[in-house]
Amino acid sequence: MESEHIDNRKLYEVVAHQALLSKTEIEHLKSCEECLEIIRVFVRQQISEEQT
Repeated sequence: MESEHIDNRKLYEVVAHQALLSKTEIEHLKSCEECLEIIRVFVRQQISEEQT
């Protein structure tokens, strides 16, 4: 049984170094392409903002 997705706000906070993922959330990322894609989007967005 697959666990629920990680909240987008939490993923954003992780990318922005404002939060940490729990062990359960880290395990979830190992099998959830959707959550990983959200992280990729946030990382690209942050890189883009830093370059301007």
